[in-house]
Amino acid sequence: NAKNADMTTVSLVQFSGIKPLEGAYKPGAEGETGNAGLYHYRVQVAPTAVGSLSNINRECTEFDALDGNGQLFLCLQDLSMPWFTDKFQRAVPGAKRETVIIVVSDEEWDVKKLQNAFGSGNATAESVCEAVHKAYSQLFAVVVRPNRFNDQNEDFIKNKLCNGKSANYIKVYTQKFEDMMNDAGKQICSKLGYTA
Repeated sequence: NAKNADMTTVSLVQFSGIKPLEGAYKPGAEGETGNAGLYHYRVQVAPTAVGSLSNINRECTEFDALDGNGQLFLCLQDLSMPWFTDKFQRAVPGAKRETVIIVVSDEEWDVKKLQNAFGSGNATAESVCEAVHKAYSQLFAVVVRPNRFNDQNEDFIKNKLCNGKSANYIKVYTQKFEDMMNDAGKQICSKLGYTA
């Protein structure tokens, strides 16, 4: 959408996580666990102006998947810190823009021993959601599940993760994964004012 493209930046972060290393992780360490080859998450595409979509498309598909458990909150807490959010402004300097985070994940997440980046003690799923909503204008959650009628964490996803915006919660089921993911992308783009 030419109207929005000049001021649009994008980033892609792949998350997974290493459960036994959660407690030792220092918030803001960019996913590094201190163990060679093990990452809680990786920034696959740093905040970048949309200008060259072919390069972005290549960077979004040519990487190896991380293996581990669902450390979504470790990743989200880091992405809410200034070391990351300031990069969007530097990628395309100018007026303050709406910032949106789109989470694509299953519904099984861990947060037990994560250090709190914005206070003392350990972070909780709720404290991370508060940090995300202070750092970003809104969050969309695209939750992928294997079976219909067995959805978990519904209230949390709608009320905490999506900050009460139930329209920002999109369900995808594996039996129609590709079609439902394409529909999710179209819905999100439409809500953000981008047209195909």
